[in-house]
Amino acid sequence: MGMFDTLRIDIDGKPVDLQSKRFDQTLRTYRVGDAIAGARAGVQVYFDVCWLDTRYHRVFAAGEAQNVFTVFVILAHGIFVDFEVASGELDEAGISIRIDALRERWTDSARLIERLSGFVRRHQMKAEQLQHQIRRIQTVLEDKGPPATAKRPRIDLRSVNPDLKRLDQGEPLADVIAAILGDTRSREIWQTEFEAPGSSLEEQRL
Repeated sequence: MGMFDTLRIDIDGKPVDLQSKRFDQTLRTYRVGDAIAGARAGVQVYFDVCWLDTRYHRVFAAGEAQNVFTVFVILAHGIFVDFEVASGELDEAGISIRIDALRERWTDSARLIERLSGFVRRHQMKAEQLQHQIRRIQTVLEDKGPPATAKRPRIDLRSVNPDLKRLDQGEPLADVIAAILGDTRSREIWQTEFEAPGSSLEEQRL
């Protein structure tokens, strides 16, 4: 089959992978909110017909399919902004109508800016989380390192640092690091989650 890219969507709560050679074919997996290497400018809508078995795994013979969906993928200026799933295999006229409607929907600059702003907030939160996890890992590694020198005394943080307490209780270093990496809500005390802005018309409501 050669090189391709994968776009990850979900259908009925199950992950489904769409493969395409339309982009840069770097074997990357893209999700909603990601920039796709090699995508065209402007608003682009692509479709695919998915034949799935009972476990929602893709099959490539009609006789093996238990579920059939027509999937539409929307890219705006190279960003994977959304996807839509229609039950069954639509005919050419139905596909064309839906592509035109989705292109018009995502050409709306206000809608697109709101979606892209949400992606920026999400990626910023993820970056802050990773930075905090890295600092936590650095702390436990330094604690396990050589004893502090007289010029650079080590501050004892065990009374307030739960990661160091776990080390003191005999938990292996690798397990503590794994727990830190698995803490998806890891953040500094002063960091708060971003909230999507409310409706711009709320202040004008009676």
